[in-house]
Amino acid sequence: MKNTKTAIFDTAKSIPYIGSYLNLASKVKSIPDAIFMDKMEGFAAGIGDLTEKQIRTFSEKADETLMKNLVYLVDSAKMEWQPHVFGSIFRRFINDEISICDVNRVYPVICSMSEEDLENCINTLKAMNEDPNDQKGLCDHEYVKQLLHYGLFVPDHSELSAFAEVGMDGDVQTPMVRYKPSELGTVFLTATKQLY
Repeated sequence: MKNTKTAIFDTAKSIPYIGSYLNLASKVKSIPDAIFMDKMEGFAAGIGDLTEKQIRTFSEKADETLMKNLVYLVDSAKMEWQPHVFGSIFRRFINDEISICDVNRVYPVICSMSEEDLENCINTLKAMNEDPNDQKGLCDHEYVKQLLHYGLFVPDHSELSAFAEVGMDGDVQTPMVRYKPSELGTVFLTATKQLY
């Protein structure tokens, strides 16, 4: 019986174009090729097991340009954890949960994040998705600036926070602005679900 890593790798080999790259990379032994192979294995692990039907359905819509661009994105990953995340996102695409445009919008955001930022963003988005009034994850001003920089959140000017800050001198300060996921934030949450 094959171990899980081997089974996932074998599944990834059956995906058009990706299988060709994996087969080629496994035959070459230079350091850059070994690094590429590690990235492709992380990507394959992120995709996970696919059914024959999923592979067949995807194969019908995949084209060479799409797959070359995808392999380029995986190869350009700078952090060891990114290919796994890319694979997980690509699985959402294979399952028609997100479009290729969504994939192209989410990849650069992930490339610009640390793994800790990614986890914090996903957890904050999940909490706000479950309860729009949950602003606990947005208490740190620097963190809010970072999330706004990524384009995942926008100020919600339709409603000011009912919680006003009280200064040290007892004066009531202006109410805090509330935030909500941006359209990209919603796509990001769909693309990264089940990661953390």
